[in-house]
Amino acid sequence: MKKKGFFRGRNKKRGFSLVEMLVALLIMALLAVMVSSSVAAATQVYRRSVFVSESETLSSTLSTAMANVFNYATDIEIKKDGRVAFTSPAFQINDAGYFLLTGGTKGYICYIPYENADASSYKLLVGRGAYTSLYITDLSVSYDQTANVFTVKYTIRSSQLGSAARQVTGTYRSLKADLTD
Repeated sequence: MKKKGFFRGRNKKRGFSLVEMLVALLIMALLAVMVSSSVAAATQVYRRSVFVSESETLSSTLSTAMANVFNYATDIEIKKDGRVAFTSPAFQINDAGYFLLTGGTKGYICYIPYENADASSYKLLVGRGAYTSLYITDLSVSYDQTANVFTVKYTIRSSQLGSAARQVTGTYRSLKADLTD
């Protein structure tokens, strides 16, 4: 006997069909892909802006520190290997001190207080906390004896952004130069 009226159709299946479920999952997957790609792009832009900001701060800090050292440099000499050696008593740099990178070809700029000093006597130009995810490569120091000017070139790179690089060039004059040949 068939039921009539209010109870009619109560035995029908309830829920979504397989096609409706697949369409809903497809829409959710597309939304997830769009959101994740937007987040990835925003993260990349954020990292790039942090690199620009931190590299500007680091280059300014290094420039000030180098200016302080070079302003008091005396007994400036260009060694046979091309290294620029100098004395800067205010910074305990004696007997042909010079700048170099620690950690091989990338790392931190430090100065060596005297020729043939061991690694324990190296002095960091700027503390390691200033670098965060940045490191220095391609450090070169030259000296023009006629103009009494040091030229320093280096590149700041990021360990988070492989292609990010900022090339920095600075010139500094020694206020107390005593040139030797």
